[in-house]
Amino acid sequence: MMSVSGYPPSVETITFYQGRIIVWGNDGLRLKLTGSSRRTMKYFKNFQHMAMRPSQKSSLFSKRCYQLILGTLLLTLPLNPVHAQQYNPPSGSPPQTATGSNGSRGCRGIYDVPLVGLAPTLMNHVGQTTTITPTLAWFVPTADPYRIRVSLYTIDQENLLYETEYEDTIPGIMSFSIPEDVGLEPDGRYLWEVNIDCDLDNPTYQEYFIAEVDIVSPPAELAAAVALAPTASEKASLYAEAGYWYDAFKEALSASEDVSFVQTLLSSLAASEEDSLQKQYLSEVIEIIGNSDINP
Repeated sequence: MMSVSGYPPSVETITFYQGRIIVWGNDGLRLKLTGSSRRTMKYFKNFQHMAMRPSQKSSLFSKRCYQLILGTLLLTLPLNPVHAQQYNPPSGSPPQTATGSNGSRGCRGIYDVPLVGLAPTLMNHVGQTTTITPTLAWFVPTADPYRIRVSLYTIDQENLLYETEYEDTIPGIMSFSIPEDVGLEPDGRYLWEVNIDCDLDNPTYQEYFIAEVDIVSPPAELAAAVALAPTASEKASLYAEAGYWYDAFKEALSASEDVSFVQTLLSSLAASEEDSLQKQYLSEVIEIIGNSDINP
């Protein structure tokens, strides 16, 4: 990784990720070297390595060659603009519990959907995160007063690790990050649940959504690429491509000026859910946020 000037002036940084050259423009645009140019990429990477070794007498010459090759590369090779990246579900063991929504519509609101968790529920994989403070998200369909409860359990559901409750009247996508002092373990699996009820005096909750989350340390190559990404949308793209749903969606929400990016991620998540109620609910949420002025 290094900053580049000269060829062309819009290029800010170059990095390598998963066998590709990624060019970061100073306008936030990401370009990927296509597969047909892999051989050129190999030579390019070798020149970059030489240019980054100041102890060699030829380092100045190498840097000049590097800049020349970079300029030629960016001006002549096929580079693909990358905007919203599809979510690529990771491989791994399936959920250990029944996940999803109970489908109850106890909170009859302005949108004809139940409480919808915005996370993987399909039985072939569990959503991943890189952090011990995962951000959980769901869709609230009502603007009437409601109560929310968020709970986090050990995967066997024997221990409640964290719980919080609050009241609100705001519809749309909501999110909550688990505090660091909860002390989640790296490489651990946990179960989370969100409940909603519009009867503020009812001690129980009618609607719920349950999902699991895997904490998986990111490869060094991914961590370096994310650290270099200039925008939240680009960070989300990298996480989504690598299969880290929770991180991707958190970054997408922080780039909320681009509603289409949130829709693209949710669409790819819905596609991974196959024929299920969760897929139906996600599709409805995608349509709602595309046709309304609520915050994504």
